Amino acid sequence: MQPNGVSIVDAPGLAAGPLITDAGLVWESSQGVMLTDPAGGSKVLAPLDAHNGDGFVDLAWFGVDQWALARPSGVFAGQIGGALSELRPLRKCNPGSPATPPGAAMYALSRGHLFAALPEPCFPISKAPLGVVLDINLDSRHSRVLARIPGTLDGVAASGRYVALAYSSPPLGLITPPSSRTPSQEPRLFVRVLDAGTGAVVNQIPAPASLKEYGASAIQVDGRGDVLVTSGCDAVSPRQLAHIAQPACPTTWWWARARSAMGHQTTLGSDAVLSAGRVAFLASAGVGIDVRDLLDGTTRTVVAFSGSVSPVYGGLALSGTRLVWAQQSTVVNVVNTADSESCSRVPLSPVELASLDLSGMPSSPILMTGLPIPPQYANEPGCIEV
Repeated sequence: MQPNGVSIVDAPGLAAGPLITDAGLVWESSQGVMLTDPAGGSKVLAPLDAHNGDGFVDLAWFGVDQWALARPSGVFAGQIGGALSELRPLRKCNPGSPATPPGAAMYALSRGHLFAALPEPCFPISKAPLGVVLDINLDSRHSRVLARIPGTLDGVAASGRYVALAYSSPPLGLITPPSSRTPSQEPRLFVRVLDAGTGAVVNQIPAPASLKEYGASAIQVDGRGDVLVTSGCDAVSPRQLAHIAQPACPTTWWWARARSAMGHQTTLGSDAVLSAGRVAFLASAGVGIDVRDLLDGTTRTVVAFSGSVSPVYGGLALSGTRLVWAQQSTVVNVVNTADSESCSRVPLSPVELASLDLSGMPSSPILMTGLPIPPQYANEPGCIEV
């Protein structure tokens, strides 16, 4: 039985996602890129690509009604669920090709435009030695240079009328060796927010001075121009489809309001996702899902997990007031031998995608309990899972 107001569909073999689109939920499974429509039916949008078997390279990017897909033969785009056609300006630096180094090109999609951050070898311009952001209109297929890349690119994101770039400055190639650096020569992380229509700089935000550790970054921007950044781990693009969600190692989060020139460090759980000035994230130990309003700092628990069910890390999405998460009912199976004890998780259900409208929900969290625990597993002791 599912709580009132929560919709649940099966997502067997879920490996990445979901993302929320007008056409339904998109996610990746062992079959490939999947679309689950509002009626609960699922179909394969594109088969799995062996080149992305490790999940570390984004090869699919989604807007609300259009998407782009990188394959060894090219980069293609079109309506979600419809036919795709090639984007020829991206032939020189295609992340779907095994010949292209990971991270050589970074994409983001919003409002029918694909924004491709291309380093100089992909799009050589003498006045832009670090590369450019190329704006491709997916309806007309017209392309133009939106902006120059101001430093060593860490990530790109787009939402509504904003494009955000996370980059380090000075460029890594110009940084002196660590043994001879002064504090002013240490690389520093910045976020530059651009107007997606004109390419004009809306604001530029340095990482908070309290952040001493430099590392690769992942960035999100919402339709209002707010940004959320995490740093300190190997870069993986957030909230795309083919990804290892948020980094599993300890991360540092900071955010900035639209048009602000100052970033603010904040403490969040894992898998944080930004939309309309709010962040949803998994609370410590995966006991629930919290939502924080970045403007007033208030946090409330909207979903609590109990019984056999627990969230699947990497499976959280937020769009406006709609929250989607991945979950699964499991039990612990303990195996005893003469000299050791081990345990593992036994699934009671396939991975599921649960959806909830946050508007008008009660002040107390929705309780998810999952399937009943079979009697033979009811009294299993705790142990270290393998």
